[in-house]
Amino acid sequence: MHLRYPILNLLLFASLTSFSQAGIYSEADIELQDLFIEAQLEKQLNHPKEQIELLEQVIRRDRTADAAYYELAKAYFQLENYALAVKNGKKAHQINPENEWYLNLLTEIYEASSQYDRAIEFCVKLRKLQPENPIHFKKLAFLQLKSGQREASIATLLKLEKLRGIEEETSKIIFDIQDNAGLKEDALQTLMNISNSNPGNIRYLINIAGYLIELDRKEEGLEYYKRVIQLDPSNSTATLAIARQNANLSSIDGLHTLEEMITNENFSLDEIIQSLMPFISNMSRDGEQTLKLIALSEKLHERFPNDVKTYAVRADILFYSGKIEESEKLYEKAISLDDSKYTLWDQWLINLWELEAYTKMKNKALEAADYFPNQVNASLYYCLAAKKLNDHKEAQYYLEESKLMAGNNPRYKEAIKILEMWLETDMNLLNNNKHWLSSIDQSNITSPVFFELLGDLHLKAGDPIQTKKFWNLAVNMGADKSRIEQKISTLN
Repeated sequence: MHLRYPILNLLLFASLTSFSQAGIYSEADIELQDLFIEAQLEKQLNHPKEQIELLEQVIRRDRTADAAYYELAKAYFQLENYALAVKNGKKAHQINPENEWYLNLLTEIYEASSQYDRAIEFCVKLRKLQPENPIHFKKLAFLQLKSGQREASIATLLKLEKLRGIEEETSKIIFDIQDNAGLKEDALQTLMNISNSNPGNIRYLINIAGYLIELDRKEEGLEYYKRVIQLDPSNSTATLAIARQNANLSSIDGLHTLEEMITNENFSLDEIIQSLMPFISNMSRDGEQTLKLIALSEKLHERFPNDVKTYAVRADILFYSGKIEESEKLYEKAISLDDSKYTLWDQWLINLWELEAYTKMKNKALEAADYFPNQVNASLYYCLAAKKLNDHKEAQYYLEESKLMAGNNPRYKEAIKILEMWLETDMNLLNNNKHWLSSIDQSNITSPVFFELLGDLHLKAGDPIQTKKFWNLAVNMGADKSRIEQKISTLN
C-alpha cells in the first residue's frame, strides 16, 4: 500500500531537522524523523492514540519541535479535547509565532469551543500576518458577529471593501448583518453602493426595487423596476413586480400591464396567472375591473387554448362575476382535460350547488369521492345533494363518513357542525341550542355554501337579521346573487 503525504506534513517534517551542512543528518536527527513519520502514518491510518504516543516521544526528545506540538493539537482537536488542543497549539505558536498554520488552528479551536473573543485575538494576528488576504477579514467579521460585536463586524468588512473595492459577496454579508439588525437604511445604502459600482447590472437594480417595496416604499421601488424595463424591456421579474404593485396602487393600470404580458411571448402562462391571482382574489361581481378581467381571461385562452389552467382561471373569473352557467361548463371542460386536481372538482361542485343542479352534483360528488377517497369536502357535498333530493338515509350515511375522515382536523370542524344541524329535522333541538350558532368560528368557513347553510339555520332559529348577514356573506364569496336575493325577499 502506498501512503500519500500532504505537502504540509513534509514541510513540518523539515522543521524537526537540524543540521550543520545541507544533506548531513546525525543519528539522533534520523531517529527523530522516523518517529515523526511513523506518527504521520498512524494519522493516515486513523489511529489517533498511536499517533499521539509517537508525537509525545518526539516532544520528549526535542522540546522545540513546534511541528510535533501542532500535530498534537490537531489530533486532540479531532478528538474534541479542546483543552489539550489549545495547550499544544499555543506551545507551537510560542515556538514559531509567525507560522500562519498555527494561528489558523488556534482560531478554529477557540471558535469550535465557543470562545469567540480568544478566536478573534488569534484571527487578528493572522490578519496582521497576511494583511491582504480576504479570507481572514471575513473570518474575523464572522467571529465578531458571533461574539455580539455587530458594529465591529461591519467595520471589518468595510475595511475589506476599502482594500479590494466593492464586491458582491462582501456586500451581501454586510447587507444581511444590517438587515437582521434592523438597520434598514444602512442595508439599503449597501444595495445602492454595489449597484452604483456596477451601473449596468440589472440584478442589482431589482434587489433595490424589491427591498424598497419590502420597506413599504412602493413608489420608489416601482421607479427602480421601471429603470430595469428601460434597460431590458422583456425583463419578466420587473414586469411581474410592476403588475403586482399596480394591482395595489391602481387596479386598472395593473390590468393594462397584464394585458401587455398576455401578448408578450416572453411571459409564461404560470407567470401571467401568478400576476392575475391578486386581481381575482379581490374582484367584485361587476364594474370596469371585472369586465376587464373577463376580457383578459378570453385573451389568455386564445393564447393558450389547450391548457387546463386557462379554463380554470376563466371559470373562476366568470364564477365570481356571477356568470354561473358559463363557469360550470368551463370547470367541466377543465376536469375533462385533467381530473387529477381536487380543487377543480371542489369549485365545480360549488358551482352545481349554485345552479341547483342537485342530481348532477350528487353524481359528480360521488365521482370525486372515488377519485379522492380522503377528501372530506367531496363527501360533504354528496351529503348536501342527497338531502336536497330527499335521500335522507344517504345524506346521513355520508355525513358520518365525513366525520370519520375529518377526525379532529379543525379545517372541517365548523362545516360538519353546520351540516349536522342543517340535516336535523327536530326544530326544538335547534331552538334549545341557539347559543351553538353563535359559537361557530367563521374564520374556518371557506365556502359560500356553508355560509348559506348557516343563514338557513338562523332562519329556522327565528333570527332574520343573522340570516340576512350570512346569506350576504355567501354572496360575497361567490354565491348566485339573484338566487340568494330571492331568498332574502322572503324575509320581508
